Amino acid sequence: MRSRTSLFNPALFRKTVLRFWPVWLIYAFIWIMALPLGIWGEIARSMRLDGPAAGAVYALVGAPLRAASSAYTPILCLAASCVSAAAVFSHLYFQRSASAYGALPIRREGAFITLSLAGLLPLLAANALTAVCTLAAEALCGELALWPVLTWLGVVSLECLVFFGLSAFCAQLTGNVIILPLLVAVLSSAAALFQAMVTSLLDTLVFGFSSRGSSFELLSPVSGIYRYVHATPVYEELEDGASRLVGYSFAGWECLLIYAAAGAALLALALLLYRRRALETAGDAVAVPWLRPVFKYFMALGGALALGGLLFDLAVGPLRYGTAPYAVELAGFMFFGAFAGYFAAEMLMKKSFSVFRGARRWAGYGAVCLCSAVFVLVCSTGLWGYESRLPAPEDVVSVEVNVSPGSSRAACLADGGDIDAALALHESIISHRTGHEEQANASAVASSLAPYDAAAADRSDPQCRVELELKYTLADGSVLARSYSLCGSDTWGDIRALQDLLNSPRAIETRKSADFPVTLENIIHAEVYSSYYGLGGGGDYALELSDEEAHELYYDCILPDMAAGGIGLTWLVQDQEYYDTACDCYVYIECYERLRTNAGGERYQSLYFEVSRDSARTIAWLAGHGVEPLTLDEAMAAAEAENTQ
Repeated sequence: MRSRTSLFNPALFRKTVLRFWPVWLIYAFIWIMALPLGIWGEIARSMRLDGPAAGAVYALVGAPLRAASSAYTPILCLAASCVSAAAVFSHLYFQRSASAYGALPIRREGAFITLSLAGLLPLLAANALTAVCTLAAEALCGELALWPVLTWLGVVSLECLVFFGLSAFCAQLTGNVIILPLLVAVLSSAAALFQAMVTSLLDTLVFGFSSRGSSFELLSPVSGIYRYVHATPVYEELEDGASRLVGYSFAGWECLLIYAAAGAALLALALLLYRRRALETAGDAVAVPWLRPVFKYFMALGGALALGGLLFDLAVGPLRYGTAPYAVELAGFMFFGAFAGYFAAEMLMKKSFSVFRGARRWAGYGAVCLCSAVFVLVCSTGLWGYESRLPAPEDVVSVEVNVSPGSSRAACLADGGDIDAALALHESIISHRTGHEEQANASAVASSLAPYDAAAADRSDPQCRVELELKYTLADGSVLARSYSLCGSDTWGDIRALQDLLNSPRAIETRKSADFPVTLENIIHAEVYSSYYGLGGGGDYALELSDEEAHELYYDCILPDMAAGGIGLTWLVQDQEYYDTACDCYVYIECYERLRTNAGGERYQSLYFEVSRDSARTIAWLAGHGVEPLTLDEAMAAAEAENTQ
């Protein structure tokens, strides 16, 4: 009779689970404290504040879904999965236990599958126990919401599969139990960390670099889960215009399933590595021979980017752009960081500090330095035309202009004339690249030595500080984005040209338009206020408006003045014209609205307008209500005169 090879060993499974049971008990205890016990407190509090119906929905339906979409959930699942994998594969890290497991009459495939199930199934059982306790807690409250609890169970179980697969894979790469959690932490966030480090260096080296729209960080499961897994409240509109919470909608299953498939694939790769793993690698930093050069160069690259970039930031202080001397300095720091990472990896693998001999090692380090130098050279010389690239006018569908400070919203321009003006401005900024870099560096150094004093500023040559982002939407659907820091004197007129572009009628309309209609029902607060001197010379610095007054002021005065270009202006160049035109008078309207869609939700908007001498209708309305707006110069002079009396 042919003997069969078992892929599962019950005795090994039982022994492993009983040996490491505290790991999964602690994990279950954390979830039971957070979910079932937390629901009791939430339902008591929400019922008291929102009423029985809304309170039950908020606590019984919302609590499990909010827990499923919480930013802490993937971190907890990652930590539990890492500890679980370290426990069940702990024999790989000690020579005696590795030899003992190797002597067992169990095939490698059977041992791996048994140990993996011993690490993963208790996590899933802890999730199921938490779900049962949650349902019991709901039943004791007199209600039972099944699908939110099942949704939570599905989410955390898939996340446990994701992170256990990653942890089991990492467990095969190293023979050191201390390195394992570090390796799991690095690989689970490597894409996000790499993107952040490279983006920081490119922002320093490449004039106009913009990382907007990059999705490379989604290769890190924690980042992807945080971005795509979320629960949204759903409201029902009542006859009296109010609304009530009736449920929640959940999104993110596609993301979780993709990551779970990746976790299962990593488990399969871990099995292949476990089958061929040499028992004598217990205690080694890298247990897979052909991965040792990869580990060494990965450490060198990480040292160059992370340590080198950090030291460069500390050394250059507030400097923003990498002109030639700073590029050389950055390369030097990257060489040092690569040295630290490269030879630290050699020490870990050789278990010795004597790693500085041998031409091959220095040749490998030299290759990393060469790659670092090429990276700096390519970036500092324009990144293959990145710095000077402009889209063709006929290819541009629209352009989004966003500045900070000065405008809380971007201006969206689709008219041909406005697009041409934006392209002309962009071309001018590129042509003055060297000057803008020097001014940005000088301004950064000056601001680090002394804060900017608006009162002492020279109005004939004002110092400007503007962060500009241009985003072109092209006819083929692609997006071209650039970001610039324009600081110092407006020597070439680029900042004033940007100000004129932002104050064009279409730009004002898109920057200051409301997200939803302003009605008497959704206005929750409105006021007129000043900063330097009381409104109209009086003692009050703020005048609260009724809903009717705010509605009338907005539709009868502000919108017509905005269409005429008299209000909603942004001032990037604060010269004498600014102080003679802008008024020390501001209108603020805050609105709140419940969404009537199936997804429900709520939204706020804050409308903010600075009155100017050109806003004739608004000034006339304010005068009729006892407010005489003063220009900034007049208001500051009046305030100074009052203080000297």
